[in-house]
Amino acid sequence: MNRPLLHSLVITLVLSLLITGCWDRRELEDRELAVAMAIDRKKEGLQVSIEVPIATNIAGGATSGAGGAFQVYSQEGRTLSDALSKMNEKLDKSLFLGYLGMILFGEEQSHAGIQEVLDMIRRDPNLQRRLYPVVTKGKSKTFLESGTEMEEIKSIFIRNMLEAGEQSEVTIPFRLHDLLVSLSSPTREAPILNYIGLEEGKFRWLGLAVFQKDRMIGTLSPDETVPLLQLREERVGQKVLVPCPEKDGVFQFHPMNVKRKIRVSEGPSLHIHVEVEGKLTEKTCREKEKKNEQNQMLEQQIQRYYEQQAKRLITKAQKEWKLDIFEFGRYVHAYHYPIYQSINWRQQFDQIPIDVVYRVYLRREGTSLN
Repeated sequence: MNRPLLHSLVITLVLSLLITGCWDRRELEDRELAVAMAIDRKKEGLQVSIEVPIATNIAGGATSGAGGAFQVYSQEGRTLSDALSKMNEKLDKSLFLGYLGMILFGEEQSHAGIQEVLDMIRRDPNLQRRLYPVVTKGKSKTFLESGTEMEEIKSIFIRNMLEAGEQSEVTIPFRLHDLLVSLSSPTREAPILNYIGLEEGKFRWLGLAVFQKDRMIGTLSPDETVPLLQLREERVGQKVLVPCPEKDGVFQFHPMNVKRKIRVSEGPSLHIHVEVEGKLTEKTCREKEKKNEQNQMLEQQIQRYYEQQAKRLITKAQKEWKLDIFEFGRYVHAYHYPIYQSINWRQQFDQIPIDVVYRVYLRREGTSLN
């Protein structure tokens, strides 16, 4: 055997001693897999609830059993880790949070602040950073137990609902890693979480919950989320129902593409130009003008609607909340740093002139009787 080959063999044998395999592995069957967590405020701490699927009772499982497809466990504690530790004492298997797809924050806890709750979540390496943090109207535990019969596991329905809205650009794509980054960045101090409720016993997306750092300060209705999505995220938002120019009916506009341009002037002042392309999905207006003239009037009507909605939201952000929910400061910090440095953006945001102009293009109107 030649010397180089001998050296290679010796090195391989030595390195193989360092490969110990999965020395700390634990089988999935030996763990209690939580798929959702609900956190509510109590007088002296928190009430933490988890949703655990029961594999043998889920349709399509290897065997069928009596009972539901999931079990909800609840426990109170001074902190999140304290409640989870006490919960583990009541389980026959160790609790594993690596499959969590959603964390629901009750409304009362969100108003009080979520920074302390996030401390354990931030430190746990098993938690997925792409899970959904969501604010619920009222107690969050209820959302793990009721709301739909379309899914055997309730939290899966909520997650699918948010993913569908994210893909169609009508909800904000905000995950746990976005929340953690937003709270740690000086130019991003306005986390925006999805806000859901129960109406007539069914889940419903109610809009967005607005935070100032880690405390919830208000909500935005689905209509108010449209200008926020367009100005902050360059996402289309949901369809809008607009009165006809002659007030003789209504028409629905489906936005399909959005482009936003921000111009920053000395002072500073912001001038925002938004272009929206979309299609007509329904119209009950009377045909009084030629087709081209009618379409131009519809475009102008949509432009006015968008501009009014945007101005109302900007006024609400500046005068009521005094908070840059649009993250304009982040843009100015990145592209106009001398201007950002010349003022205290956080304190002077409510005094900065912000002008928004829309341009709407009606690309498709579908087939009509005419």
